[in-house]
Amino acid sequence: MKRFLESESANTKKQKTQANRKYDDSYLQFGFVVKCGSENSTPLPQCVICQETLSNQSMKPSLLKRHQLSKHPETENKPIEFFQRKLTAFRKESKCMSSFTNFNEKFFSFCALLN
Repeated sequence: MKRFLESESANTKKQKTQANRKYDDSYLQFGFVVKCGSENSTPLPQCVICQETLSNQSMKPSLLKRHQLSKHPETENKPIEFFQRKLTAFRKESKCMSSFTNFNEKFFSFCALLN
């Protein structure tokens, strides 16, 4: 029983000491950017094509390339400019959605004041 508890505590120590991977600008060639809001803490890769967010441990070029080939094979030989255009469109969409969200919150707080 004691060995089981010791091995279990050793496994949790290993999990806690895993280093966070850093984002590199070259990951855009696979269609990935850092998810907004995660830049300072644990950076998370987000696909600019399908907006899927992967774990920090998936921030390896081989795993990002694997996502690209399995989910978006048509983008394999696209130039970096293609992904930069997608990134620009993605950021505009995000900005538009956040402005609608802010508008709805303000509207509902105004309606609450009226009641």
